[in-house]
Amino acid sequence: LYNRPVESVFSLLGEKENDITFSMGWVLSQSPSLLKRFLRQTRAMWRGDASRLVIALQEFQKNSGITDIEICEDGPSAGLHVVVEAKRGWSLPSEQQLRKYVRRFYETKAKERLIVTMSECSQDYAREYLPARVDGIQVRHISWGEMYSLSQVNGGSHAEKRLMQEFRNYLTTIVNMQPQESNWVYGVS
Repeated sequence: LYNRPVESVFSLLGEKENDITFSMGWVLSQSPSLLKRFLRQTRAMWRGDASRLVIALQEFQKNSGITDIEICEDGPSAGLHVVVEAKRGWSLPSEQQLRKYVRRFYETKAKERLIVTMSECSQDYAREYLPARVDGIQVRHISWGEMYSLSQVNGGSHAEKRLMQEFRNYLTTIVNMQPQESNWVYGVS
């Protein structure tokens, strides 16, 4: 693709922030195993039927911005509403940006309401620079490295396993997942 190797079908979308978000949303919508693992990782207390979840990309609402990914339970007794704000690199959304999304939760009246941020930032870094709550809504963080680990699904169909492998290949080309040993320092005397 323009003299670049294509490591994954997701690479066809590109490597910009929205491309990564679209890939993530597609994978969550196609892999119930990954979706459940993702929700467990965020410590969401919801334990309903994953087939009732709707995953929406780039939803716009006046006065509440554009969300990257929204995960909502379908139906009148919706129990879950998650807004995912994904960033490329070591950046985090501002509290002001997260505050914009709060109005969406009042419209759905879901029992389990959660904002999840995603970036290359570690949990320690995110805890330091992200609020734990925004107007009463819990904020959690997941790194792209954690998503890589979560996508190592043992069960599921062959198609799901193949999709997860494609997603991992894509993640390795777009994010910097440093092995812990890469920070070693060697001294020469």
